[in-house]
Amino acid sequence: MAAAGRSAAAPGDLDLRLVWDALLRKKAWIIVPTAVVAALSFAIVNVITPRYKSESRILVDGRENVFLRPNAERVEERRELDPEAITSQVQVVLSRDLAREIIRKNKLNERPEFDPMLQGMSPLRAMLALIGVGRDPMKLSAEERVLEAYYDRLTAYAIDKSRVIAIEFQSSDPDLASRVANSIAEGYLTMQQGAKQDQARSAGQEVALSVDPALRGEPAQAGRDVYRIVQEGLTNARKHAPAAAVSVSVARSGEDVEVEVRNARTEGSLGVPGSSSGLIGLVERATLAGGTLSHGFSDRGEFELKARLPWR
Repeated sequence: MAAAGRSAAAPGDLDLRLVWDALLRKKAWIIVPTAVVAALSFAIVNVITPRYKSESRILVDGRENVFLRPNAERVEERRELDPEAITSQVQVVLSRDLAREIIRKNKLNERPEFDPMLQGMSPLRAMLALIGVGRDPMKLSAEERVLEAYYDRLTAYAIDKSRVIAIEFQSSDPDLASRVANSIAEGYLTMQQGAKQDQARSAGQEVALSVDPALRGEPAQAGRDVYRIVQEGLTNARKHAPAAAVSVSVARSGEDVEVEVRNARTEGSLGVPGSSSGLIGLVERATLAGGTLSHGFSDRGEFELKARLPWR
């Protein structure tokens, strides 16, 4: 027997007509919340100031002066990257000292974007602070407010498997975002250059070097041991007698090599030479190499570091 009008849905089938009728009956519960959410989203998008992002990248050059490293060690140690060293440089980029310099240089403390108290606290922010949502800017100093806004807009990270640090900075002013990102990179490079200059100045003692020509074509292991002894001797002299001239002698003696680092005691001498753990480690290194090492003051009042090692 044929059914009149629309046929009834088979058991288990979805009746779309019934679903549509249910939606029409509940349309107020659907349309009103949707309209409210849309209105709020529109208002929030128009109230929130957009931020523009700019990026700078820094290639970290961790190379030491090639003239201060033995050739064998330089080749071996530069094959692998040093993730810890790169991470430490990221922390330098994020340091508060650099942040204060960038804020001062770009006058960020004069911009309401970084110090909202310059335009007074908005009612919304005051209400949020009252109920404990967010920090109360009234309880922060001007410097703390600017630093907080600065770090909120700054991101620095090491790019994987490279010696590159990426610096990202956001601001409502695209020109400012670009300028600050570049300022951070320039400030970091200036700090690194200053550190290298200080290191060069601290290593600027007068050094007289004498190397026996018979030592050309030296064995790799013996060469590394001699290098470490001379390096520690110069470091010890620079630390304890920064104004004194230093003499370094490396000479062949039969089947051995003799190393001597000598410096005079000056009025500016600091501490007791030879008390550092570096020299203690050198004694152990020389002993393991089958040689000897001694240090102390001579009859002439000079501090002497002497070593004798097998030349093999």
